[in-house]
Amino acid sequence: MQHFGILVLYPSFNKLVAKKKEKKSILTKFKIAIIEIICISICVQIAIFPINLLLFGKISLTTVFSNIAVSFVICSIMLFGILLLFPIPIPIITTTIILIIEKLLDYLKLVSNFFANIDMSHIYVVTPSVIFIIIYYISLFCIIIFLKISKRKDKRQLEKCIIARINMLKTKLWTKRIYIIVTILIFSLIYQIKLPQNLEIHFLDVGQGDTTFIITPNHKKILIDGGGSTKEEYNVGKNTLLPYLLSHNTMSIDLMIISHFDSDHCQGLLFIMNKLKVRNVIIGKQYENSSNYQEFLKIIKEKKIKLSVVETGQRINIEKNLYFDILWPSSNKVISDNAINNNSLVCKLIYKNISMLFTGDIEEIAEKSIIEEYKNSNILNSNILKVAHHGSKSSSIEEFLEKVKPKIALIGVGANNTFGHPNMNIIERLKRMWK
Repeated sequence: MQHFGILVLYPSFNKLVAKKKEKKSILTKFKIAIIEIICISICVQIAIFPINLLLFGKISLTTVFSNIAVSFVICSIMLFGILLLFPIPIPIITTTIILIIEKLLDYLKLVSNFFANIDMSHIYVVTPSVIFIIIYYISLFCIIIFLKISKRKDKRQLEKCIIARINMLKTKLWTKRIYIIVTILIFSLIYQIKLPQNLEIHFLDVGQGDTTFIITPNHKKILIDGGGSTKEEYNVGKNTLLPYLLSHNTMSIDLMIISHFDSDHCQGLLFIMNKLKVRNVIIGKQYENSSNYQEFLKIIKEKKIKLSVVETGQRINIEKNLYFDILWPSSNKVISDNAINNNSLVCKLIYKNISMLFTGDIEEIAEKSIIEEYKNSNILNSNILKVAHHGSKSSSIEEFLEKVKPKIALIGVGANNTFGHPNMNIIERLKRMWK
């Protein structure tokens, strides 16, 4: 597609610019070269626009400027590289050329990092559909044909060309083609209409962490936890969670639920809160402070996001037949032992006859308190269980599992993690339930 932009789009675009060059005779060769670089960059970006959206989910706002900053350097690197293809009898010359190339490469890296780190250097967008890409390139092709026709100086020739095109459209073959194109466009528009659908629950692989993405029948987007990592070199929110959301046509989150503020549950969400529109956030009452919690409060204030702090006994209505019951934490039974984990927000999603229990990182002491809280109720019983604390041996006691009686159990865990998750005794305990 880059070649398409340079070989097909650029010649037409360059002719428009060339007219301006003729009027401005005072332009220096350097300025002309800059204009040509801008033209080429714009044409390439137009040609690869939908492919960029498909692969990266964002539009760069600094591409033209970065291309100007590195174009002459890249040419220099290529020239020096060509020199190295020939045998040079004087070693110091070869060494000097290599040092120059290294310095130029350092400059390229410096410029790339500079433009990449500029605030608002790019805009995130949803991943385009195949229909969008097809329509885009058909439209681009039509524009190119129109520009080529409109550039003809002989008006009579232009009129003859237009009449010829009209006569061509009158033929049965072209009439059929037009019907096919119109039909495709109509069906593509109908496809884009958001009709009610089934409930979708996506349990994402974010390594050693938890993330659940829910799309409701009326297309509301709910995100429960967001994964994360203590390793600074890998940003789960940027590299895993955001691309997944964009690929599912998600530019805003209607409801975000944070079970607790350990990094492997909230770090990805902090990134999403900064990059996408988040309308509502729900957390449980906090009984221990942390740096993640302070960062969360800062973002809530800056972005003016609606925050709800909930506890046992509350119900969050989402839409018809769909709601969350908040089962934990309880201000009457605060657990001081490992407070962040054991006071995790535990909630149950109910949709018609389907239910899923989200347990955060609660451990045995919290599970026993929850069993006691609901000893005279079957509210814990759920079709699907998000297993507590990544299948840790400190959680998922038999009494708790017997209360839940899940048909499906999901464990969010990183491959070859150092915590020994999931514990094999917990896996066997779950298997025994289904025998």
